[in-house]
Amino acid sequence: MRMIGKIATTVFTLTIASGLAFSQATSTAKSSSAQTSSQGSTKGHGNHSPDHGMNSHQGAGIMVGPDDQQFMTKAAQGALMEIEVARIAQQKATSNEVKEFARKLEQDHSKANDQLKQIATQKNVELPADMGKHKEQVDKLNSKSGDKFDKAFMSMQVKHHKDDISTFEKEKISEWILM
Repeated sequence: MRMIGKIATTVFTLTIASGLAFSQATSTAKSSSAQTSSQGSTKGHGNHSPDHGMNSHQGAGIMVGPDDQQFMTKAAQGALMEIEVARIAQQKATSNEVKEFARKLEQDHSKANDQLKQIATQKNVELPADMGKHKEQVDKLNSKSGDKFDKAFMSMQVKHHKDDISTFEKEKISEWILM
């Protein structure tokens, strides 16, 4: 069990770091792009300002494309699921290591989700308040008890975080991190 916990912790740390780096890099890259395009001309078009409102938080939502919105939605739903299963695990797990892992998981995902909410607010992106498709996984896990719960919880964590890393790689997160 100790090895699974270490693997899951490592995967989780990489996932969160990648997600936050992606969010910040996306914000920085898109802000730079908007500033560059607005500096090309000092005159507005008609009654528009030269930057078309892109330097204010009011127009910032325009800079987030559908792919970024979808990514943020999936990240928020995944975090809500992680927080919920971590809370359940703190109550139902039989192993103290699993309970401690769940406590840390809840803390880390809550913090990451709060940061995601701040970025979403700045970009005028509305995040979901529910975990979406993950609800079924939570219910299935919650139906287990004892050692079966502990094993299912840890297995779920490893699988979910591997899936997250795959998603981040598909979004070419490594390019954003290296910038």
